[in-house]
Amino acid sequence: MAPLLGIFFLSGVAALIYEVLWLKELGLVFGVTTYAAATTLAVFFLGLSAGSWVWGKRAATMGRPLRTYALLEFGIAASAGLYFWLLDLYRWLFPSLFSAFGSRPNLLLAAKFLLAAGILFLPAFFMGGTLPVMAQYLIRSANELGRKASVLYAVSTLGAAVGAFIAGFYLPVALGFRKSCLLAMSLNLAVGLIALWWSRSAGASEVADPGTRSLVTEEARERIFDLFYTTRREGTGIGLASARKIVEAHGGRIELASAGPGRSPSGATFRIHLGAFQEQ
Repeated sequence: MAPLLGIFFLSGVAALIYEVLWLKELGLVFGVTTYAAATTLAVFFLGLSAGSWVWGKRAATMGRPLRTYALLEFGIAASAGLYFWLLDLYRWLFPSLFSAFGSRPNLLLAAKFLLAAGILFLPAFFMGGTLPVMAQYLIRSANELGRKASVLYAVSTLGAAVGAFIAGFYLPVALGFRKSCLLAMSLNLAVGLIALWWSRSAGASEVADPGTRSLVTEEARERIFDLFYTTRREGTGIGLASARKIVEAHGGRIELASAGPGRSPSGATFRIHLGAFQEQ
């Protein structure tokens, strides 16, 4: 668990490097006012909350959450790279907006909000998905939820504090804005590559159950591991729940990989992941 917490810490560092740098740079573009700062922060946290909601809903059905986490980190780096181009565009566009709406503060504020949304929303949306997706990979049972979720949140927050500190006091002076942003992008890429390698190193086995052919509906996909849930007349709903309990007790994870005609000729296929590390 420690190596994954390490990369999650670095992800938190990168996130707040972006936020501090963007807040400073957008302040120069939009004007250093309370409205400009509040707009920038509002869009950033809107992206975080939307990403957390969307990716949190999808996390439970992900076959390879750590791989998805790696892709989210790549998405953060890529969308942050677009920021350089968008910022140059907005520097050119904003004087025209100010001339058009300068005498109408409400419309000017709306324009600032939309401009900030175009810059910040997408990377913040990907950032918002990192916590629920990493939690989906690390938390194996309900008993671990409180402890491991709090550890993840604490590690991410600590990384954010470090990122905010170095971005506020050291990086812009030592490296300048663009190189500081490139440093944060490099952190995201490194974290994504490590997570992708880790996901491939985890063992996985697949087991086909011909008796479940064509019986796995959308409702069943969500409840198939619930105790006493079954789609068979003679079923007890104990087998898959027991299998998940045994696998999770050994640090693994079991999931429905595919089901139904055209997906698996043998019926439903279940994938069992074995942990690639031992928790100390």
